[in-house]
Amino acid sequence: MRKISLTFFATVLLMTMSSLPAVATTVQCGDIITSDLVLMQDLSGCAGDGLQIGSDGIVIDLNGFTISGDGQGVGGGIRIEGDFDDIEVRNGTITGRDDHI
Repeated sequence: MRKISLTFFATVLLMTMSSLPAVATTVQCGDIITSDLVLMQDLSGCAGDGLQIGSDGIVIDLNGFTISGDGQGVGGGIRIEGDFDDIEVRNGTITGRDDHI
């Protein structure tokens, strides 16, 4: 009985961990994002990329905030560096960009 209980507990723990929300993180202009992200502040005045995507299957929740460039070129935006798929950006605004998403 004890072995079954431990197996059940481990299974529930793994299922719970896999459904945890993205971690809220402070980032800076140009950071390479390799896991889910919840933005905690505006990223403004980015001279280069606002953020860069560095992995498949990432969700970026802008959390109502804005990523914006400095108005001097292609700054701002979110650049996908590489052949990454299943990228989702939601719940915010991206301005001051050129060919970024």
